[in-house]
This record gives sequence, C-alpha cells and structure tokens, in this order.
Amino acid sequence: MHQDVLDYFSRGDQGVRSEQEQRAIQHADDPSEPCRPALISRETVYPQGWPEQPGLFTLRNDFPAQIVFAGESYASVLHGYWALSAADASDGSRIRDAASGGEAHDLGGRATHRSDWPNVRLAVMAELLRAKFTQHPELAQVLVSTGDARISYTGFSDSPFWRDVSDGRGRNWMGRLLELTRSELVDQQLLRAEDPSVLNQEGLLSGGSARLRALREQTCRTTPASCSRDWLSDWRCVPVSCAVSQVPVGLSGHSTRSSGPPRPRARPQTRSRAGVGRPQPRPPKARAALPLDHDPGRRAAAPLHGSPAAGATGDALPVR
Repeated sequence: MHQDVLDYFSRGDQGVRSEQEQRAIQHADDPSEPCRPALISRETVYPQGWPEQPGLFTLRNDFPAQIVFAGESYASVLHGYWALSAADASDGSRIRDAASGGEAHDLGGRATHRSDWPNVRLAVMAELLRAKFTQHPELAQVLVSTGDARISYTGFSDSPFWRDVSDGRGRNWMGRLLELTRSELVDQQLLRAEDPSVLNQEGLLSGGSARLRALREQTCRTTPASCSRDWLSDWRCVPVSCAVSQVPVGLSGHSTRSSGPPRPRARPQTRSRAGVGRPQPRPPKARAALPLDHDPGRRAAAPLHGSPAAGATGDALPVR
C-alpha cells in the first residue's frame, strides 16, 4: 500500500510537469520581460502653438503633419479622416481646407457620411496613420520610442469608439492602431537594417531637422495616377515607401541622468515658543497645467524615461 501511495503522488507530479511543459510550448511567444507601464496620450491645447521639439503630443490626430494619401494632401490625420468620410465631394473639400484639425472635426461631424463608412473607417484610420508616420521619420521616432507600452488614447473630442474611457465604454481603437503602426515601423527598421542603400542611424540623425525634411522630399513619393475616387475598394493602391530612422538615444526610453543615490533635502527649522524645533511649512506649489481629459479619480500611468509627456511645457492651457 505504501508503494501505491508513492506511485499516486508520482503520477500527480508527472502530470503537473507535463502541463507546465505544454503551457511553455503554447505560450512560447509570450514576452519574457515585463512590459512598460501604460502610456496615456492626453488631449492638450497649446494656445501659443505646438512645441518645436517632437514629443508624445505628436501622436494626437490633430497634430499638424502634412500627409499625402490617395492623391490628396491633408494637413493632419483629422483632416484626412473626416474629409474621406464625407459623402459629398464639396463637403470633403471644405473639410480638407479647414484651418485646424478641430475645425475639420466639426465640419466632418456635421456633414453627411458615406453609407459604407462604419465598415471602412478603421481601415481608413489605419492607412492614414501609416502615411503620417512613414512620411515623417521624426514622428516615427517618437512612436517607436514608446517600446511595447500599451497606448491609452484619451480626451473628450473623440468618441468612445476611438478613445479610452475609465468607465469601460471606450474601445481605445486609436491606441490600438497606434500600437499596430508602431510594430510595423519596427518591422521596417529590422528589414532595412541589412539594406546598405538605406541611411544608417548616425547619418540620419546627425543632420537634424533640415536633413529630415530633405529626406522626406527625396523618399516620400506617391503614385496617385493609378488611384481613383473609389479607392476604398483597394487599400494597397497608394504605395508609400519612406525611410524610417532608428530610435534616437534621447527617446529610447533610457534615462541619461547619472546614477547615484538621491541627495536628501534639508528642511529648514524654526524654533517654537516652547523652544522645540519643528519643520517650517512649505509654501503651496504652483498649480500645473492640466490636460483636457484630467480625471483626479483615475490613477495615471508612470511616464516613460526620456520621453517628454504631452502638456509638460509651460505654454499648455490650464483647465480650472
């Protein structure tokens, strides 16, 4: 009987090991390292204009980045998305020529949409994002620098279909499409690494923004002659082939600060009436600018090292 008990437990241990081995095979593509904290893309207003240095705010659809798509030029992703949604060509022209992304959004919301728009809008947005980040290598650097972090696209201007909402109604399609575009950019970088005709990382980054603009003019070429108004029937009719640079050191997610223990702060002491020292109360901190989608009840994710967060500059509009 003693041997029977030992055999029973031995079979149990063998079953556990077999299950663990099978689980390891089934989950072979699971990342071995933990992912980065979630990145929250916030909707922020800049009354004095967008900052000059590219940051995470460039992920927003209203960021002014001229793109060429299906033979037309659009001032931003919002211009292209809402212009292509219009059923009437005149409405599409007015949306395309809007002064800002917000104005294009308002005009597009009032216009009559194509009957097939609910079925194709995701594919349209995916193609517009590909055009944006392949035609602007400096913006691709910002997107690739987010690594494998989940992108939470928040705000109030977009519908819950596109953004992430804390109560669970949001589907966060914008964040998911940005993650898809990011993986495609990384794949392009890996494929181009073995091609000697593509500029290397140092050659692309050393020239600064002027060289990036020259690179875009040289490499970002479209062939709209083969496209027509009903281009929605064939998504691959507009090939866009642009060089995408590697991730710069400043946006790679690694902090450039010197390592070492933090220095302790000395708090000033005052003497009370009883002669016992007590800490002096600190002056109240200045209230920082808040993004439009600020939610005090929602815990914000940790920012990425080396990546400037949207709204971090002093020219952002504070929301009281």
